[in-house]
Amino acid sequence: MSRDYKKEFEDRCLTCKKYDIYSKSDATVRGFRCKRLLRPVAMDSHCYQYDEDRIRSNSSIEDAVEWILRRGYDPRPDCYVTTAICEILGMPYNHEYITNFKRLRSEYMESFAEGKKLIDAYDVYGLMIAEELRKRYSNSETKEATLKAIRDVLEPGYLATVNSLIKSGNMPMAMYTYFQMINMLAMQYNIDYTFNVEQVELEQTAEYSRGTSYQGA
Repeated sequence: MSRDYKKEFEDRCLTCKKYDIYSKSDATVRGFRCKRLLRPVAMDSHCYQYDEDRIRSNSSIEDAVEWILRRGYDPRPDCYVTTAICEILGMPYNHEYITNFKRLRSEYMESFAEGKKLIDAYDVYGLMIAEELRKRYSNSETKEATLKAIRDVLEPGYLATVNSLIKSGNMPMAMYTYFQMINMLAMQYNIDYTFNVEQVELEQTAEYSRGTSYQGA
């Protein structure tokens, strides 16, 4: 039975008029070029200016998926937040962490240059972290330790904190804390994450400190 790509990628880049799947010279292993952002973006990205294209066929989407797959990119939605809370903790894919973190990207980070740089960094390193979490959770020797680290430290100490900051409207601190979390996970899994979030000038509206540490499997 053939896959229904139109349904599978509903409300995402591949079904958006602004996602140019036909200019393959502009594509990279990260995806095709977005006409609004003027750069290649991951196929699972969703933004507040999403523009549904009811004309784009299932076959054209399938062609785009196959073309990118041949270059080493898996176009399925994949980020470490989704991996941690949905795949591992079993929370729904419409959980407020997911929806609010998308708001952080589209409503705040996309609005200034340094925020866009951080998004670019996340699109690379977030996928690497997701793969590490999935690999360790599928390994019988590290499964329990990985689950415990996510359930007892990552979710309450970081994800819930970022979510609360977004809900309170403190987007600068939410962004800062979010990328502190990426730095922590990259160090934990020996990923060479070179973007220094400390360089980003933030208008911090609240003093924040955290004493938790992540000791994953």
